[in-house]
Amino acid sequence: MLEEIKAAAAGAQVQATHDFAKSQRAQQHAAGVPAERVGAGIASQVALAKREAPARSRDCVAWATSMVEDLPSTLAALRAGLIPESRAMIVARETRWLSIENRLVVDEQLALRIEDWGDRRVDNEVRTWAYRLDPAGAEARVHKA
Repeated sequence: MLEEIKAAAAGAQVQATHDFAKSQRAQQHAAGVPAERVGAGIASQVALAKREAPARSRDCVAWATSMVEDLPSTLAALRAGLIPESRAMIVARETRWLSIENRLVVDEQLALRIEDWGDRRVDNEVRTWAYRLDPAGAEARVHKA
C-alpha cells in the first residue's frame, strides 16, 4: 500500500512540476523575455523546492513535460499507484526520441498491460513498439549509443 501511495505522490509531483514550469514559461513570455531565454531558471526553482541539484531538476522538468503531454496513460497509471515511478521513467526514457504521435501510440499500447509487467518487460515492450513504429530511428539510436 505504501508503494501505491509513493507512486501516486510521484504522479502528483509530475503534474505539479509540469504545471509550474508551464506557468513560469507563460509569465516569462508575458514579461517580454526573449524566446531563447524563456524557461531559464525554472529548473533551479524546482531544484530548490525538491532539495536537489539543478541538473537533476532539468531532467525532472523534461520528464514531467513528456509524461503530461506525451504519455497520458502512463501518467494515469502512475497517479493511480498502479506502476512505480521507475516504470514510468523507462517509458519516458525509451520513447523520448520518437515523434509525439509515436509516443502516444506506444503509451496507448502499453496502457493495456503495463501494471502487470515488471520493469524489464516494459523496457522490452517499449523498444519493440518503438522499433515497429520507427525502425530507421531505432537503428540510428543504437548506432549512436
